[in-house]
Amino acid sequence: MTMREIRILRRALFVRWPSSASVRSPRAVASSTPVRRSTRRATMSGDDYEDIDDDRDTEGLVSGVPNTYPPRTKNFPPCYPLFYHNLDEMPTRQLKRMMQKVLLGWFVAIFVYVINLCALGYSLFSGGSGADTISFIMAIVYVIGGPVVSFGIYMILYTAARKNNAMYYCCFLVWFAALTILFVVLAFGPHGFGGSGLLQIITRANDLTATPTHKGISPAVLVTLGVGMLLWLCVVGYHCYIMWMVRKQWNEAGGMKATTKEGIKASAQVAHDNKDTIKQVARDNKDTIKKVVVENQDVIRDAVVDNKDVLIDVACDNS
Repeated sequence: MTMREIRILRRALFVRWPSSASVRSPRAVASSTPVRRSTRRATMSGDDYEDIDDDRDTEGLVSGVPNTYPPRTKNFPPCYPLFYHNLDEMPTRQLKRMMQKVLLGWFVAIFVYVINLCALGYSLFSGGSGADTISFIMAIVYVIGGPVVSFGIYMILYTAARKNNAMYYCCFLVWFAALTILFVVLAFGPHGFGGSGLLQIITRANDLTATPTHKGISPAVLVTLGVGMLLWLCVVGYHCYIMWMVRKQWNEAGGMKATTKEGIKASAQVAHDNKDTIKQVARDNKDTIKKVVVENQDVIRDAVVDNKDVLIDVACDNS
């Protein structure tokens, strides 16, 4: 038996014959056709992409019942689902590992927020002239709002990894860098910023000695503040590692050139969706717009020349 005959036999053995329940009239066949999609998934041998034709009835056009593939029900956090989150949808195992590390950083940051609040609370209720009430209030704000803001930044990266979108990667890096700078400030510990850092330790060290109005604080206060400072520094180091990983993915997605292109495409889409409003604004301010264009014509010309390749690509993609 030749290889060609073996392939024909294999196809005949594994073909799926329609059941009697799925037989429909010609009118039903003509009115609804299955949706054929080409999905992408990671191969088992590595992180390369593999194109797979998908004949699943994703829109429920054949069966008449909406299909739930892929599932889009809210599932995170488990205690009170607010978002849809599934790391198994990552295109490659490398991206899945990266997202797991970033999600671990989110849990670590929540833990440090709580430890920071405990350290500042212990310092405040120990008394003394160096007790910082404003920092304690700010620490409460961080415990409540910090996880929400951090998870919002994480979801930007989640979207970027699923779509391989350079613009989303760039947005994540900007916001994540700003969050890292905040953690550096908290590790430094200026008064009123809500961080159990170096300056808090120096200030509270003056309250160790007893005074006529205060018996002096316990050395444990300085220890807890020092633990908080070390934890903030550890979080900063971990954030730097995450930014290094994400920057590599950003470069693989196209870097700044792809970010500029996708930003222009997004702006063009927004302009298209709001074209009536833009036309009205342009009519109402045509003299001002004309004046600005004339005054900045050299800058506009240079910007167009510098980005002509990107503009041509966007125009071709939307033609």
